[in-house]
Amino acid sequence: MTRDSATTRELILDAATSLLASRGAEHATVRKVAAEAGLSPGAVQHHFKTRDELIAAVYEHTAELFRDDLEATISGIGSPAERFRAACHLLAGCADDSDRTRAATAAWMAFAGIAATGGPAAPGYREVWQQVEDNLAAAVGDAEEAALLLATLDGIAVARLTEPDRMTTERGRALVDKQLARLAVADDYAGGSARGHGA
Repeated sequence: MTRDSATTRELILDAATSLLASRGAEHATVRKVAAEAGLSPGAVQHHFKTRDELIAAVYEHTAELFRDDLEATISGIGSPAERFRAACHLLAGCADDSDRTRAATAAWMAFAGIAATGGPAAPGYREVWQQVEDNLAAAVGDAEEAALLLATLDGIAVARLTEPDRMTTERGRALVDKQLARLAVADDYAGGSARGHGA
């Protein structure tokens, strides 16, 4: 792939991710993505032959952005427990109040909707979230507690996205911290099998 081709592909993926996050999966069509990216529909179809292929690629792109955000979030934090806490804040969509965090949460919610209907991103979505739960279980030492923690983080993320006045960043963080204090987690979420996956 040439540099220009790689740049165009990245532009398409960024445009599709933006549409997915801001308007929902139904708007991530080839024509709308092309318009958002300032390209012709043919240019999009040169890289992605079908909408399903595009959606699957956008999912991988979003997962890659999440991994980048996770690395940036935990870099420089020395304590394993604090790294775990920061990762949980990120998963709950309450790491900060930035547009990037909100857009990332919205994109994940859109993919949850796609996965619920068996769409093109469904297998990858399920695989990644199973890996997240497995990583949490390795950290907390109990599979059911990990499942409860992930459900809590998911619920906070949904509330942060849909009811930001009720579920502020500060409240979301406090609820995550309350759950972590109960679990007394002292493991390194970013270590071992967590690397190289969606979380």
